Amino acid sequence: REQMLGKETDESLGLTRTESFQEQLKKALEEGGNFEEASQIVISEELESPEVAAKRTVMSAHGLEYDPTAELEDEMDEEEAAEDEENPDEEVSEEADDEELTGEEEDNDTDDSEEPTSDGDEPEDESEDESGEPFAEDTDSDEDSDETEGSSEDEADETESAEEAEEEPEEEPEPEPVAPAPKILERVEVIPRKFTEEEEILFSYFTDIPGISQQATLALADIHNNAGDKTSKSGNVLIMGRQLSGKTRLADALICAACMDLNIEAAKVAKVIGEDLNDKDAAEIVNHMAGGFLLIEGAGSLSDEFVENLNKAMEFRTDSLVVILEDEKADLMNMLKKHEDFAKKFTSTIIIPVFTNDELVTFARTYANEQGYKLDEMGTLALYTMIGENQKDTEPVVVGKVKKMVDRAIERSKGPKIASLFRKNATAEDGRIWLREKDFRF
Repeated sequence: REQMLGKETDESLGLTRTESFQEQLKKALEEGGNFEEASQIVISEELESPEVAAKRTVMSAHGLEYDPTAELEDEMDEEEAAEDEENPDEEVSEEADDEELTGEEEDNDTDDSEEPTSDGDEPEDESEDESGEPFAEDTDSDEDSDETEGSSEDEADETESAEEAEEEPEEEPEPEPVAPAPKILERVEVIPRKFTEEEEILFSYFTDIPGISQQATLALADIHNNAGDKTSKSGNVLIMGRQLSGKTRLADALICAACMDLNIEAAKVAKVIGEDLNDKDAAEIVNHMAGGFLLIEGAGSLSDEFVENLNKAMEFRTDSLVVILEDEKADLMNMLKKHEDFAKKFTSTIIIPVFTNDELVTFARTYANEQGYKLDEMGTLALYTMIGENQKDTEPVVVGKVKKMVDRAIERSKGPKIASLFRKNATAEDGRIWLREKDFRF
């Protein structure tokens, strides 16, 4: 306790005392009390900072008294003035509130001062003019003021929102999906059926061939049910048959029937040979033929690389492109065995059987009618004989050979123009030209 803080320690801390700590403690003990109480009194005394001590010294030199309380009040006034300068709107609002309060008090005084007249007459309403009609209350001005205030507030809100919109980065629009949602079509039953009248016209060459109508109608139903999918993962067709068996003719009829079923007025159709596609870009072909029909003849000759690229391209958006592969059964099946994923995309198959002689003659009659000709009875027998002579187990007669027979008979029937003028009964009742027995003797 003898080693308490002294004057030197006060000076090192930047504090000023008129007396050292020991002197003040001694004086406090002389006034009475024990050491603990005296030390607490001395420590609790306010110590002057160097700035305060300097101010006191300067003012005493000029014969003035230093009052720290007055200086504190001056500092408070300066702070309030600075706050008022920063927030002038609050003062205006306070003044406005005071004016409103005083105005309400004045209105209350005027209302209290009004008294009824002694005659019992009510005081005249100042809102009435000379005609006795009351003035319209001054509500329009109030409404206008309210509207202007509301509009100003709205404008302020709009400017604030515009500034916020400028500050905030614009959100980038979400990219559209490559393939939109597929159009849902009414599904049909995938069951074999007979051709309709319109379909019989399209498949005129094959209406009497057993099994063709059932296979073709199944393929049409499959195409219809997969038309809503924008890809070509399913709904594609395989057509198998011997050379010159009418595969391309059947494919043409199938495409027309599918367009009629889907109410398509016009469609893109491409007929290409398999060998010609091996050096082409499959993705570019699919993109070009999107939404149409791609008929590949001799598809068994497609290279493995092209088939793989075509398989990938058919899995993306093709707008329901229908791919039709045609070839002989053995060649087509060998190619599909190498590419199982590609083969799964072909969900319909039409196999053209080996025609009988009756079926081939029916085809010949239909083809001749389309060309403007007609077979008589002897001409039909001559055609039967010609087909029977050309039938072989290893190479049966197909539609293509019968077509050539009819074309040659038509050329022979024309003969010299002069001789045709004198020919009797040259045309049938329906206007078609007769094909007779002698026309089939080559």
